[in-house]
Amino acid sequence: MAGVPLPTARRLEELLGELFIEAGEPRPKLRIIRGQGRRLLVEVDQFVASRARLIWNASVKGPRDGTMRLSTSRTWGTLRKGKLWLRTPDRTDAETYPGR
Repeated sequence: MAGVPLPTARRLEELLGELFIEAGEPRPKLRIIRGQGRRLLVEVDQFVASRARLIWNASVKGPRDGTMRLSTSRTWGTLRKGKLWLRTPDRTDAETYPGR
């Protein structure tokens, strides 16, 4: 959605928590650590990480009455590895931002 800003980190945290509630699960403690481009690094308890990956692969209402597709990439055990992943552009980023 070019030109449409992403929701704030606080709103994204609320959205991710609401997806748990909609799935009939208790809302876990979660926190957005950092975001870069289309990627976010989200902290969740290790006991809900696998469930979060299932629940967060969804289409949700996005800005301006559109939809946003959420998809999880993988689970990182350390913040250091997660930050490295944020800095490595994926194929879609490379196509969208040539020369990156």
